[in-house]
Amino acid sequence: FFTPQEKLTNDMLTKGVDATIAKWYQYYDMKNQIYKIPIIVNSDDYQEWQLPILWSSLLWTRRQYQLYTNIKIIFIDPTQAEKTFKQGYINLFNRGNCWSYVGNLYPQYDMKSQEMDVGWCYRYRGSILHETLHALGFVHEHMRYDRDKYINVGSSDSANCAAFREGSLDVSGTAYDLDSILHYPVGTGCKISLKNPEKYPGKKIGQRERLSKLDIKEINTIYPKELL
Repeated sequence: FFTPQEKLTNDMLTKGVDATIAKWYQYYDMKNQIYKIPIIVNSDDYQEWQLPILWSSLLWTRRQYQLYTNIKIIFIDPTQAEKTFKQGYINLFNRGNCWSYVGNLYPQYDMKSQEMDVGWCYRYRGSILHETLHALGFVHEHMRYDRDKYINVGSSDSANCAAFREGSLDVSGTAYDLDSILHYPVGTGCKISLKNPEKYPGKKIGQRERLSKLDIKEINTIYPKELL
């Protein structure tokens, strides 16, 4: 994922919620007790044969939020963006990669069109769900300040792999979650390994199949039914 400071200086950026960034509270619907998250999908960025796969992934992602959270993804067109969602929206396009900014950038950076690249991952619905969670403000689970009790991280990639300091993440009182959809798998980018693999026989981390129970708890803590 990307942090705004690094991305805005044209450098690469990269669970718990980053406590320093804004949430998507501006479109909270008090009557229905939901948080509307507007997304423009730039369909012209995709080949015609890719579109049914992309939309299947997007609709599945929207459904997960509807089933388990107070988040409602709304797919909008440019006219709606201009007239109805003037305080920011997610601009989903295909530049061949797979990333999102973290959090809502409009309040701090006046970034009305907030970019999200759904390139190679258009066919992987769990990866799209993962990226939308970044847009909601959630960082990678393996970047929690308490991660060293559970995993080893061999990469020096600060954007996607470095641990946050204690106090800079709101983890909603949850324990470290190896089942999180925001956790990277063993090996790969962050060179992750389990600290005590004998405690977790057959354990697979880095799943992209569903929101974990703790993912759901954290989302609903940060985006509660009643926004006070």
